[in-house]
Amino acid sequence: MIQQQWKSTCDVYNTFHDNADPAVVSDLQTKQDAFVASMDNSNDQHIIDAKSGFTNYLNSFTSLVSLGAATSCPADITFTVLNAPMTIRLSSMCPLFNIIRLFLNLGVYLLCFTMLVRSIQTA
Repeated sequence: MIQQQWKSTCDVYNTFHDNADPAVVSDLQTKQDAFVASMDNSNDQHIIDAKSGFTNYLNSFTSLVSLGAATSCPADITFTVLNAPMTIRLSSMCPLFNIIRLFLNLGVYLLCFTMLVRSIQTA
């Protein structure tokens, strides 16, 4: 049944796509662009609330994923080899360290969750 629905949806799309008049498609695209632009500049309270809610969710997710205020990027290491200064730029690798930290935390959380589930199953 799902395969039949998928096939019929694809057939409808292909029929529209193959037989569509380019002027009609262009007109629909223009109307869609105008609608999206009007929503960007809308004074409708529902749209304003939706935008602010999305912004709040995005900010909370960003603060969850990003480095906290207590941590900072490591300083660059500078040393001399054969009278030539060399620098290991650890500060430019801060985003990579952030991603590694995120995956380590995820691994620890999954390990704790697995231990909790197994202790509940054996109890």
